[in-house]
Amino acid sequence: RHRRTDGDAPPAFFGYILIGVGSTLVLLGWTFGSLLIYSGRCLARHRRRTFSMVIAGIGCLQVPLGTILGVFTLTVLQRPTVRALYDTTVSPQGSPALRA
Repeated sequence: RHRRTDGDAPPAFFGYILIGVGSTLVLLGWTFGSLLIYSGRCLARHRRRTFSMVIAGIGCLQVPLGTILGVFTLTVLQRPTVRALYDTTVSPQGSPALRA
């Protein structure tokens, strides 16, 4: 049997590198999750179409479910009828107005 001695242990900074990489990945995951929730709220309100398309494109990187949902989201947002929903909005007086 081979016993480990203190000379065989990995350097202390190796643990800090793993903590840094892991923390960064968790932070990126939380950030993307928050942006995905916000994009869903925008979709429900027919606002920020381009933002939702970008988030759907990034979501395609999450195989397999993110790819399926991202492709379908992009497909639906490209439809002319859906584009028309995003091109108009209701003004405070209640009449439709073209968005600038």
